Amino acid sequence: MGLPLRLCNLTPLLLVLSIGAARLHAQNTVQVAIIGTVRDTGGAPLAAAVVDIPALHMRVHADSTGRFRISLRARPGCYELVARQIGFGPTVQAVRLHRGLKEIDAGQLRLQPAPVIESDAFVVGECQPNARSRYSTGGFAPTRRDPL
Repeated sequence: MGLPLRLCNLTPLLLVLSIGAARLHAQNTVQVAIIGTVRDTGGAPLAAAVVDIPALHMRVHADSTGRFRISLRARPGCYELVARQIGFGPTVQAVRLHRGLKEIDAGQLRLQPAPVIESDAFVVGECQPNARSRYSTGGFAPTRRDPL
């Protein structure tokens, strides 16, 4: 029987294999920036709109002029660019990454107004004012006393 290999004897080999795998991964990817502007159908910029690439788990927010920039490193291929904003339906645009590209201009992503269905709305807090008490006394009347 031979001597058992010890972990410390494998460390240099594992290090060489990891560096090789990282280089191979870097050779199979491209570094690119995707730019564009999110606007409504009337042409107004949509500040703080969310723009993401779901397949790459990347997300950015548009600036106050609706512009966005996503810098990424990914494998060449076709990806979906999704723009959304509260009160608007999402817009999906395909972008193709390939070698030699440094920047992709996605152009203007136009969002259509879309009503939010009440049952789909997320309620953060509720308020139930006592209108009868408020207007009969000329001001706000407490309906219950909270302990101090």
